[in-house]
Amino acid sequence: MKTLSIVSLFFTITISSALAQLSGYTDIIQPGKYDIKLNSTNISTVSCIITVVKYSPQMLHTAYWGVIFEDTTWTVIKSIRFNVKGKEFEAPLSSYSDLAEPDRAMIQKVGKHYRFLMDGSDAAFGYNVTIDFDDWHVIERTVHNGEFPSSSWEKTIYHADTTSTEN
Repeated sequence: MKTLSIVSLFFTITISSALAQLSGYTDIIQPGKYDIKLNSTNISTVSCIITVVKYSPQMLHTAYWGVIFEDTTWTVIKSIRFNVKGKEFEAPLSSYSDLAEPDRAMIQKVGKHYRFLMDGSDAAFGYNVTIDFDDWHVIERTVHNGEFPSSSWEKTIYHADTTSTEN
């Protein structure tokens, strides 16, 4: 019976991973670095690196989307770094630092900019986040309820530093 359960679990994970790849999503299964590319191609001029780590009680946040604090065995995002046509930039800390238990992510082209989409957690704690960015900065972040995606939980708009000489 244990062998059947293990085989069943293997096929469930394999089928889930295959469906995620077909939909353009990259599965985020454990701590590590994930290279997410536009259109899920190996060669892309638009990508991002997500670094996921295990939660530690020494971390500064006291609230995260996707978890309850009674269980501290979950993962959080440590960084998101975008690369657009060879130009790299770090996403603002406020765009990802309160997101826990990421499940899958992808990048899409939306008009003149790009959209990073990520699903996290599940059921009542589930969320969907979109981070819109262009070739040099994050434009906005929106977090939606995973069960009721039409209801927005939070929206943050980022204003570009137009005084910078680096752009």
